[in-house]
Amino acid sequence: MAAIDTQDSPQHRYGDCVTDTLLDPLRSCALEIGEAIKGHRGRGLSGQRATQYHLDLAADEVALRVLGGAGFRVISEESGVTGSGSMSVVIDPIDG
Repeated sequence: MAAIDTQDSPQHRYGDCVTDTLLDPLRSCALEIGEAIKGHRGRGLSGQRATQYHLDLAADEVALRVLGGAGFRVISEESGVTGSGSMSVVIDPIDG
């Protein structure tokens, strides 16, 4: 979240094509993921895939709920393609 707070405003860079309607769900997603993974730090590998951790799955669950709920199509390293929105968000929830 610190990276989001310290970056230049996307509105400043891209003008009218980036609106709060677009950014608000992305910000909410980042904040909720930050809270969700607190309980999963140190839990280690999930056992589902060789390099997948419990916190990857916790973050992915939040991202799918928040971004899908906002109408985005989500393309995730952890879970593939979900939803059918007119805008897509590509995520690697923890390290991408």
